[in-house]
Amino acid sequence: MAGLAPLKRFIDHPFDISEIPLSANLSSDKFEKVLTDLISAKLTEQEKASPPDSGKVIESRGRHFSDPFIYLGTGGTAYMYYRLYNFATRMQQKDQAQVYLGKAVQALQVSFSMLKDMEEQLDGDRPAPSFFFGPTGLYTLGALIYSHIDDQEGRKSQEMLNKVLAYAEHFNDEDSEKIEDEILYGSAGYLYCLLLLRKNLGVRHHEDIDHALGITIETLMISGVQEKNDFLEYYFPKKRKTPYMGAAHGLIGIIYMMIKALQVSHSLQTDKDFVALVRNTVTLILSKQTGFGSFPFKSSADVDEDNEPNHWCHGAPGAIPLLIEAYLTFKNQEYLDAALKSGKNVWRNGLLRKGCGLCHGTCGNAYALMSLYKATGDIVWKQRAQMFILWSGEKQVQDEIAQYPKVISGLKIQGTPDTPFSLMEGQAGHITAYADFAGWTELTPAKDLQIFFPGYEL
Repeated sequence: MAGLAPLKRFIDHPFDISEIPLSANLSSDKFEKVLTDLISAKLTEQEKASPPDSGKVIESRGRHFSDPFIYLGTGGTAYMYYRLYNFATRMQQKDQAQVYLGKAVQALQVSFSMLKDMEEQLDGDRPAPSFFFGPTGLYTLGALIYSHIDDQEGRKSQEMLNKVLAYAEHFNDEDSEKIEDEILYGSAGYLYCLLLLRKNLGVRHHEDIDHALGITIETLMISGVQEKNDFLEYYFPKKRKTPYMGAAHGLIGIIYMMIKALQVSHSLQTDKDFVALVRNTVTLILSKQTGFGSFPFKSSADVDEDNEPNHWCHGAPGAIPLLIEAYLTFKNQEYLDAALKSGKNVWRNGLLRKGCGLCHGTCGNAYALMSLYKATGDIVWKQRAQMFILWSGEKQVQDEIAQYPKVISGLKIQGTPDTPFSLMEGQAGHITAYADFAGWTELTPAKDLQIFFPGYEL
């Protein structure tokens, strides 16, 4: 008797790749009304279960644990409120914006309190330097949040910035080779912190940030250059030498950050060896793209179209921003064509049964589709991104997620994220996405949309 076909990772939807879904025929105002209603309902639930001052991460099995950082912990709650603050400011809701900003500060202060206790127990061990899993992420977020508060000419924001910049000196330590390279835990995640601060804090800080940026790039080059290669090569973890490809742990995420650094650094732009290595590595990544537009989670892995990893951390969604920036930087049409090919794959196979989260869910995939709209101005990608956002709130999709067996999803409780209220796995991420996608008019130019995947896009 033949076995049953394996259950697909994604939910089939009724639209062909050539069709333009007109956002369920919603006007801009109606789309925004749906999102603001979702924000209100989900934020009420979020604050009841996980208020900003709780300092606790709730697991799907009901247990609680403390975590100050952004990916799963209270830092992620602070980040959610910061993005809600940006949304309310965009909507000219000044009073509500201040409420969100106050709650962001509240959650951030709880995170710093936990971080202090944690650092006292580290006994000399160095924490990760990344945005998602390190103190530098909290200090980066703090610098941004306090820059919006009248604090004696930005004294608190400067203090946070100084703490971020100080970490660069660790790359000169004897045991710096222990620092991972990738985004989630490593140097590329620190590079994101620097680039985000450079973008948001003003020209007066560029010289100091660029100094730290140069040290970080040099560290990544030392780690990635192999004598036999004309491209860069990275592994995670370093000791196991696993050649991950994806945005979270692998080559795609690291090279994306290097290209973003190249775009703002004159010294890197005039370094022909650096430019050649980065460009050659993009070519290597492109050679791994499958015929249907996906990428393997490891450089040596095969990909099954119906069972592929198709989310930010592994697969096409994380590759799309890289390919777009490579196109904008190197002016090679092949890169944009590859990004569009991946976009079609995400549209076809990106409504995920695993859930609606940012790291490995449908809301995260919506950002990838929106990136293509910002790059091309082709409204079809905006409409597809909006459809993913809308579908994430629909009962039919939630029912499909609830029925997805945990033996396939890897979740501890079937149909429920392991940390249901966290930023990258849970509801705080949904709220962040709704806030990012709301508050824009139909007249807002594609290039002016401030919709960026948290902790990654710049």
